[in-house]
Amino acid sequence: MSEFKFLEVKKITADANQPRKFFDTSAMAELVESIKTNGVLQPILVRPKGKGYMLVCGERRYRATKEAGLTEVPAVIREMTDDEALEAQIIENLQRKDVHPMEEAVAFNSLIENKKYSVIEVAARVGKKDWFVKQRLKLNDLIEPWQQLFFSNKMSLQDALKIAQLSAIAQNDLFNNQDDVDEPNYRLELSVWTLSKYKGNLNEASFDLSNPDIDTKAGACINCQFNTAAAQLFPDDDKSPRCTNIICFKNKTDIHFIEEFAKAKEDPAMLFVNDGYNETDYVKKLKKEGLAILKEYDDFREISAPEKPDWEDHKDGFDDDDTEEFIKEEFEKSLAEYDKDIIAYNNKIASGKYKKAFVVDGNDKGKYIHIELQKSGSQKQAKAALENNGEVTAEDINEEIERIKSREKRFKELDQVKVWDNLKPHFNPHANASLLKEEFTQVEREAIALAIFNKLSYDERDNFRSLFKIKKENFADVDETTLRQMTRFFFLDTLPPDVIYSGFNPDAMVCIKVAGQYFPTVLEDIMNKQKAAADKRGVKVAAKLKSLQEQKKQFKAPKEKKPASKKQAK
Repeated sequence: MSEFKFLEVKKITADANQPRKFFDTSAMAELVESIKTNGVLQPILVRPKGKGYMLVCGERRYRATKEAGLTEVPAVIREMTDDEALEAQIIENLQRKDVHPMEEAVAFNSLIENKKYSVIEVAARVGKKDWFVKQRLKLNDLIEPWQQLFFSNKMSLQDALKIAQLSAIAQNDLFNNQDDVDEPNYRLELSVWTLSKYKGNLNEASFDLSNPDIDTKAGACINCQFNTAAAQLFPDDDKSPRCTNIICFKNKTDIHFIEEFAKAKEDPAMLFVNDGYNETDYVKKLKKEGLAILKEYDDFREISAPEKPDWEDHKDGFDDDDTEEFIKEEFEKSLAEYDKDIIAYNNKIASGKYKKAFVVDGNDKGKYIHIELQKSGSQKQAKAALENNGEVTAEDINEEIERIKSREKRFKELDQVKVWDNLKPHFNPHANASLLKEEFTQVEREAIALAIFNKLSYDERDNFRSLFKIKKENFADVDETTLRQMTRFFFLDTLPPDVIYSGFNPDAMVCIKVAGQYFPTVLEDIMNKQKAAADKRGVKVAAKLKSLQEQKKQFKAPKEKKPASKKQAK
């Protein structure tokens, strides 16, 4: 049995166990404005609870009503048990057109935990496939910050599911390494390499597992207690060893990449490649810094070294009817073919047909690979693809010389970058500004003039160039007089406030003093005109106040009541 009433908002309590945990702030703001204008058009659902009511459905309308300042809200009152209320809340959330996958995940989990439904029963009740329900349930493994980011549509469902497979420790570390997540236009870029750092697959590690110097505190991975292969009685049986200390594995991966990338950049012959599907912001940043990066399939194809035949794998491929002698003969043929292939492979590396490259982003980030350049990749590197079965030509050598020269030019630019990085901290105004008290030197005048120019707006820069006859920002010949003129240009352009709201501020006060020096007649004329207007206004204000005082006298003050006599008191 239901009853419709307008209820006082203060008598309604939100349900702390409401399965809906996410609310879009922008949509809430729109709803608040709509309720202020039109009121609440659809009633909420409540149930009696103590002396008031417990909210069942309509939490957004309830919250928006309070925020809009309304004291009453239309409500349907219905007697319901806790289980009935919970199921109504879940079903209402799932029936919304704009329901988010994260909300579905929470709702399905509530049905399983509170109603004790199985996955199959949940799927039947909501009309979805079993795999769909299982997929959504996995999203509940996301830690709270990732859930909020996903609900804010700053990451895809596919990436959310990938992150949900990580441990809570790994998820927390991954989230803490994200930048600008609060920015409105933020969108997660999740690469395969980023995820691999948190999965600990030792077979795919970019670093040497036997090297104890990558992280001296952790030591080598080979016999580490967190290596699943080292923990086995028969390590050879573990073909997919993993590191269970995810943060240590990630740390080693990052250290290795930083160290190897620095070494790779010092090699003039090294190529840099991206073997990922997309060009990430990191790759764009490296390109902007001047690093030429080739893209897989467009510019190059990766060349893997021939794989030496393995006897155990080889013999497993034959039928039981094949003799051991025949199997061995075939194995010898495979070995001979391998020997031939590996010689050809090494010759092509030696000749330059196959190039060594460092992977800056993508699946194999931090690894060295060998590549064969495609036509576009050859053009980018100022080299033609070698199409002569590994033989080197004079043309190939000339192109390699030009490429190395081009790389060396960039290295010289990077030398200057490194010098500046070390020099910049010494430009400390607190330490240097008070050292020299004599007249400005020519170098200082040049520096001041350029600093002034850089602080001007783009429009004023053109005026500045024209007035002082500056070409290509060359201030080497600025004299003392011109510098003073430039300084005046600067403060006259930047100091005067565009608008003041509550009388003269400090900037305006100084400008008034400057006006008294530069154009006193103009200042006096403006001040006099404004004073005349103020005096005229003052006369009107005084007359109005006098009139109001006269009106006030016409009203007699109320008589004070005399205290009651003793007889009256009795």
